[in-house]
Order: sequence, then C-alpha cells, then structure tokens
Amino acid sequence: MFADASEWFADQITDWLAVKCQYSRGGSKREIDAVFGSTSFEIDDDDGGRITSSAVDVIVKSAQIAGLFYQPVVGDRVTTADGRVFEVLELGAAGHWRYCDAHANLMRIHLRLIDKT
Repeated sequence: MFADASEWFADQITDWLAVKCQYSRGGSKREIDAVFGSTSFEIDDDDGGRITSSAVDVIVKSAQIAGLFYQPVVGDRVTTADGRVFEVLELGAAGHWRYCDAHANLMRIHLRLIDKT
C-alpha cells in the first residue's frame, strides 16, 4: 500500500511540476522530467570555520536515470530547454545524490550551474 502511494506521489510531482531536460554523461543522453529546487549545506574550511551555501537540486524519477546510467556520477550534466547547463556536484559528506523516499521512486541530485546561453 505505501509503495503504491509513494509511486503515485512520484508521478504527481513529475507530471505537474517538472520541466523537460537532457541528462548526459559523455556521449550518452536521455530526456528527463526534472523538478528544480535547492539544498542548503555546510562545509568546514581548513581554518576551522564553517561555510554555509546552497546548491541547485533536481528531483527526478529514479527509473529515468537508472535505465541508462544506474546512478548519477559527479560530472554528469543536466541541460535545460533554455540552454542552462548544470553539472552534478559533490556536497562533502552529503554526497552528490540521494533517494527522496523509502521506496527509491525519486532521487535528488545536487547540481551547480556551469554555463548559461
């Protein structure tokens, strides 16, 4: 029952909030439905200070990535229809992606903007 509800929720998010993007690694590409958001994070610097920042995120159906690439890798790219190019970003101990739900229907991928046309 919860697995069905989780899948329904994933469908609703991507059906109503997502924009079409292109996910690429090397020469391989796939169209994905991405919901853009952000994540705040903290990183300790070499002097013992703490730096607080934020990263762009996309939430996508796991099956859209897993079907071609298995899991996101640092350096993969997401390109929007308006020409913005984002790259998968490592966020220290937080990693560069995580599942959003207990049933792994959605994944959150951390990005940084590297180019805009």
